[in-house]
Amino acid sequence: MSSIFRREFRGLFLGGTGWFCLIALVFAAGVLTTVNNFLSLSSDASRMFPVLCDLLILICPLLASFGVTYDAAKGNRQWLRSLPLSRWAILGGKYLSALALLGICAAWFALFPLLIGIWGNPSYGTAYTALLGWFLIAAATLAVCFLVATRTRNRLLAVIFGALVCAVLYFLPLLAAVIAAFPWVGMLLLILIGAGIALPQILRDVRARRVPVRGIVIFVPVCGAAVALFFAARSFYTVVLAEALDFLSVFSRLDGFRDGHLDVTGVVFLVSVTVVCLLAAVLLPDPKARRRKEGATHAKP
Repeated sequence: MSSIFRREFRGLFLGGTGWFCLIALVFAAGVLTTVNNFLSLSSDASRMFPVLCDLLILICPLLASFGVTYDAAKGNRQWLRSLPLSRWAILGGKYLSALALLGICAAWFALFPLLIGIWGNPSYGTAYTALLGWFLIAAATLAVCFLVATRTRNRLLAVIFGALVCAVLYFLPLLAAVIAAFPWVGMLLLILIGAGIALPQILRDVRARRVPVRGIVIFVPVCGAAVALFFAARSFYTVVLAEALDFLSVFSRLDGFRDGHLDVTGVVFLVSVTVVCLLAAVLLPDPKARRRKEGATHAKP
């Protein structure tokens, strides 16, 4: 894993991806500290972290897409597979290299409360717990983007889909509030989720000139259950689903770290999201390998 880490970390800075992400975060932190603290005469060093969390919606998909597609772009995939390393070691090294770049940014951010303390009286506990919250959110978001990138293997699509997933995670509290007020939105959401799960299977069956039975078997029960819950148990949408979506929000967890206390629940949740997404990225089969296997099966006489 260490060899993959060193190689991937060096590759980040040989190209423009690592420098772009590093400069964007460092520059944004400087601008936010100047505006929020020096110009407004505020000693609250945690005010920059909500905006820095917003930047993760773009930064994390870029880092994940680079890590997952780097070897394919360089034509090194066969060489990488020949190494005596497990898939966990390879993906773990790639993930840790991207996380190390975010760690460098976090170390830079740690200097700002000290700088503000020269002329002001900042709350160091609030500043550094907010910094910890930002880093844990960055780690979880990066793991989510790695999972998305392993499902596409195309750099542009990995960035687009990763940014879309991050945007959904960002707006989950708003979506929860809308569903609580308008339950039909929750019903539509479940139907769309069922369609998203069934559509790839349907497309594979159509390309293979088969009746898409498996896709239909997936979609019809989900759609039927969503409609039945809307008419028979509407509280499922207004209470259960709304609270579940609000709980799953990754970016809103920063609020629990900005009061100067360590949010243990937030730490456990964010670490759990990171571990689960990385395990899923490792354990789920490679979509391209599965398509090649299916193609070989259909090519047999």
